[in-house]
Amino acid sequence: MSPTDQIQDLFDRAFASVPAQPSPSPQTLHRRLRQRQIRVRLSTMGGGVLAVAISATALFTGLATNPAFAVTLYPNTSTRVATAQLMADQRVMTTRMRAVGYTNATVRVSHGALVVTNGPKSLTSSTSFLTTSPQLLIRSVTCYAGAQRGPVATSALPTTCSNPKYAAPTASPTNASTGGFTMPTTEPDPSLSPYATTTAAQDASSPTSSALLPLLNSGNGTTQRYLVGPTLVTLSSMVASATVTHVPVAGGWIVNVRLNAAQAKLWDQVAKLYFHRVIAIDLNGLIVDAPLIEPANSTFSSFDGRMQLLALSSNDAYDLAAALTSGPLAVPLAAHHS
Repeated sequence: MSPTDQIQDLFDRAFASVPAQPSPSPQTLHRRLRQRQIRVRLSTMGGGVLAVAISATALFTGLATNPAFAVTLYPNTSTRVATAQLMADQRVMTTRMRAVGYTNATVRVSHGALVVTNGPKSLTSSTSFLTTSPQLLIRSVTCYAGAQRGPVATSALPTTCSNPKYAAPTASPTNASTGGFTMPTTEPDPSLSPYATTTAAQDASSPTSSALLPLLNSGNGTTQRYLVGPTLVTLSSMVASATVTHVPVAGGWIVNVRLNAAQAKLWDQVAKLYFHRVIAIDLNGLIVDAPLIEPANSTFSSFDGRMQLLALSSNDAYDLAAALTSGPLAVPLAAHHS
């Protein structure tokens, strides 16, 4: 694959994950890309100009540390925590601090908690990836939905679309040599509008239930949601590698994940089962990617353990990469200032 084709593939994935209109379908995004002849534009602008890989060293050069700033991380659990668990978390957190560029940070166990000095202030956020063990829930996509409107529904969330015409579509390849495919246009199911978005807490406590989840960075201040089915497979918080790429046109940062051998096999099994269909990658109650599985292929081809996740900022992207590659915490943590 040429550099131009590699960049085009990256753009295809990024745009498919980040719709620019209130509720466009994935096939609409691909049609727009081809109508605008992005492939031709890229070839005239130079292969490596728009997709800029930024190393952690370059990103964090010049970061100032404040010796007076410290964060106390307490075990975020109601069960008794052993000293051995805190020491394990100390090792993992130290690795994460190095991974995000805070080489002068210190992590110590003190009075049943971890104290991080000279670390990032993002540790104080309740949504920080650094204080959790992120898990990727792979879910099927049932149908699309727009933002919540009107009085909030009190009935149980539906598990199916109100009409088959709203079901998430299936792609049909048209020309394997050019990467062409067709897919019917599918509108959001209006019957889902009254239902509230599933919260991160609800998502975590009921991974085997259907959920109504927002797509990260829906675009233009709008909200696009997907009705997703029960979790098909859970990929653990330890991957073989994770690197970060900035894609300005997509408006975000991409974490390129390489799974370990066991998880790569599970990822392929699910992807093959949903060949030519859309599946959702759920991270903490947000859909961080919704890939259309190999729409132009006539037969399934292994992903070789690769997947891409979207983040809205460089901090989120590098924090997520650090959390995924450092292994899980023995016990989750919650921050307090000191």
